Parts: sequence; C-alpha cells; structure tokens
Amino acid sequence: MNARAQISIDGALHPILQQHRLRSRRTAVQLPLVSVIITNHNYAKYVPQAINSVAHQTYSPIECVIVDDSSSDGSYEAIQAYLCKLNDSRLRALKTPKNIGQFGAIRVGLENSTGPFVCCLDADDILFPEFVEEHVAAHLNGLRSATVSGSDSCQINADGVVLEGTQWFFKKPNVCCRSPEYVMGTPLYPLFPHERNGEASGSKSAEHYDLYYVPAEYHGYHVATGSCLMFRRPFLEMANPPFKEKICADYYYYVLAHGLSGSLIIPKPLTYYRIHGSNNFARAVVLGGENSLPPSLDAINARLHRIMLDKLLECEQQFLVYPRDRYHALIRYLIKKRERWRYGRKFAAVREAYACSSKLLFALNYHPVVRKLPFKKLVGRKRGIRS
Repeated sequence: MNARAQISIDGALHPILQQHRLRSRRTAVQLPLVSVIITNHNYAKYVPQAINSVAHQTYSPIECVIVDDSSSDGSYEAIQAYLCKLNDSRLRALKTPKNIGQFGAIRVGLENSTGPFVCCLDADDILFPEFVEEHVAAHLNGLRSATVSGSDSCQINADGVVLEGTQWFFKKPNVCCRSPEYVMGTPLYPLFPHERNGEASGSKSAEHYDLYYVPAEYHGYHVATGSCLMFRRPFLEMANPPFKEKICADYYYYVLAHGLSGSLIIPKPLTYYRIHGSNNFARAVVLGGENSLPPSLDAINARLHRIMLDKLLECEQQFLVYPRDRYHALIRYLIKKRERWRYGRKFAAVREAYACSSKLLFALNYHPVVRKLPFKKLVGRKRGIRS
C-alpha cells in the first residue's frame, strides 16, 4: 500500500469506521476490502477521470479492476498509460478478447477481485472522494443489514458541467412535508432518528449518521444509477445472469437484491453521473424534476423481469438462504409482469408463492380457461381456494 493510501485510512472520519479502527488497535479485526470494478467500452475520453476518482478515495482498503470490453478507440492503451502515471498497486487493468457487454465485464471483474463488498462503476461516471467510505459505513451500521446500499448522484454533461444536484427518481426524505413515512410513495425509515432530531442534529456526526432503510416488500427500483450502488459479493455471484445479456446490469442486480433484503439509502449525492449522448441511457435530457428516457427502456426492463424470475426459480435452493416469505413475495411481484399460468405449471415454487399446494388448485385459480368453469364453486370453499 502506498503512502497516500495509508494516510487516507488513518484520516477516515466516519464515526462508524472510527469505532472499528479503535477496536482494531487491541484486536485482530480489519476494515473490509472493497472491490471497485470499472467497466469500459470506447470511453477513452472519460475513463481516466473514473480511475482517478477511485485512486483518491478517503477509504483506502480497496482494489480496482478496470475491465476494457474490447474497445476500438484506444481505451486500453489510455488506461495502461494512466495506471503507469498513478503508480498505485491497488489498480490493474484487463481486456476482454471480444465484446461481452456490461454483465460479462462485471463477471470478469468479480473473477479477478476478492473484496466482500463490490462497486460497479461505469467508465464515464465519477465517484466523490468519500463514496466508498460512506457506503462501507452504511453496511457496517449496527441497526440494519442489507445486501445493497445506494446513494444519490449529481448529473454532469460531457464536459463535466454540473446540470443537476440529484437524480429525480432517487428515493430521499420528503423535504416539503418532512415526513419519513412518505417518500415518493415508498416508506423510507430513518435508522438514526435521534441524530436528526436531537441536540446533535447540526453536528458533523449527525450528518454521517444520516441513513435510511427501504423495506424489501416495496419492490422496484429506488436508487440512482448503477455507479451509486455497493453490493455484497456473495449476492452478485449468486445472481449472475446469462452472458447473452449486455446492458442494464444495475436494474437487474438491484431489483433482485432489494426484493430479497431491502436497501440501505444514503440520502446525498456521492457520484457524478455523466450525460453525454454516447450510450443508450445517457441520451436523456435533464428537464428538471425528471429526465427524458429512451422508448426502449420498457422493453429492456420487461426482458430483465423474465430473466430475474427464471433465475430465482431455477436456483431456488441458493436464493432460499434469504427468508422464504421475501423470496415468494419477489416471485409474485415479478410474475405480475409475466404469464402466471405458464410459470405455475412449470415451477412448484410459483404455486407455493401463491398458496396453492397442487397443480389442480393452481389451475382452478389461474388457468385462463379452467378458472371460468363451475368446478371452483363446487370445491373452492372446502379446499380453501381463493377467489
């Protein structure tokens, strides 16, 4: 570890991390290693800024793997040149032999890193210096554990000019009514309410403890972009999708992770999200209050819902390390977007999620033809079939 890295960790200011650092002087405990995976494809213009933002994190137990996905614009050479300039042993670069997309590049990064916590940074985005520190502290809080944490982001253009101080769809405390119970339709529970409302509300300590939790039963996407997330590694390895999928890895991983464990929410921007017009989701125009989104987004999300559902059902035993009620609730959420009967006929887990102990009961409830026949009226009450 270089000298700059050692100074960085000694100067960590977050109270949660400071507590663990004080304990480490008398015990063998250590703060966790964080793996940052930068995925790059033809972003030679921006990737050095992304690398630089990782190298200058205030939290130093990190490793960074930059995966160049067969770029054709000289990105890999630019990455190697910048790494030589930084001379930081924590950072290294890999190049894929062919273009495998975002999912595949993340998989390569996972295979070549070891940290128990993982961040996936797009090569055109930039991390705030305190990004990793804040997210690790969120995961190490003493009140609530989760598979994923998310923070807000500022939006910048291709030249780095700040256009927006937030992502409009990021769930945050409602500053108008000041109610933690209502946040854009989703309850957001403060984990340290005494710090926000008590005597220490104006202190630096209170600011660091500003942390919220979104319960798992509120399904959907509640965070900003993929560069604003930190996952636990075992989940990413468990949820690995087919390599044929290339984009929207953040949506796939987050919806699954949140539905199984809920989310830790850090209600402040810790990332710069770049809008530059060179990829599918950075063409959106910042309108104020929302961004214009591409028309292909709904179709992509629908395909990812099917992939999520198939993954949950085909790897049932792996995902049942999470509570069974959350697993079944996530199945029900995803299957609303698919053909219910087709999945129920194939997977016992779907019938269990809908409280049907047999194929017959499931058919009487959900088969598009059988459910209209009078059999249900004859046997429904005796067998407890839902109407």
